[in-house]
Amino acid sequence: MATRFKSRARRSRRSLTIVKPSGSLHPRVQKVGPEHFGIVAVDCAKARSKWMLADFYGGILIPPTVVEHHKQ
Repeated sequence: MATRFKSRARRSRRSLTIVKPSGSLHPRVQKVGPEHFGIVAVDCAKARSKWMLADFYGGILIPPTVVEHHKQ
């Protein structure tokens, strides 16, 4: 005689979403001013990577720069 199992409802995977900025600043940023903050973006790869630095308002301070990876 076969054993019967109760079927369970499967949980759906939580999807990752990118939320648009709401226009509010963190209190620490408001306290010192957004001109004291920057954004570093890194694009990693096996042979070489790129990175760049932008100010809080999106102005590019250091353009995309290639960094070679070398084994020592």
